[in-house]
Amino acid sequence: MAKKALVISVVLGISFFSAGFKAIHEVPSRYPTIQAAIDAAADGDIVLVADGTYSGPNNMSITFRNKSITVKSENGPENCIVDCRDEFGKYSSGFGIGSEPNQNSVLDGFKIINAHCAIYCSTGSATIRNCNPK
Repeated sequence: MAKKALVISVVLGISFFSAGFKAIHEVPSRYPTIQAAIDAAADGDIVLVADGTYSGPNNMSITFRNKSITVKSENGPENCIVDCRDEFGKYSSGFGIGSEPNQNSVLDGFKIINAHCAIYCSTGSATIRNCNPK
């Protein structure tokens, strides 16, 4: 009987561990842009953005694509900047966070500059922390 209980415990432990696993999509070491990492992410995943200034296509007008994900800088807004001015000097938007009513997205730790709209959240649920729109 003790052997059967041990097997059940091990199986349940693996199931709980697997259910809590979140993939981490690293920018720019694994994905060249923030949008590329978001596109590869699934609900519950984390997009982790290294220090630096991100600009150009797929690093502005970034959309969460109605996913319940966390997009987070490694070391906060003073070290991770999204510059929304394009090559023609026009201002774009920063982040667009979904329209799904049960979406639970997190945006954490970005300075957003040169944006006509830094963060747009329509009807979804979003947590925005440590962001500094300028």
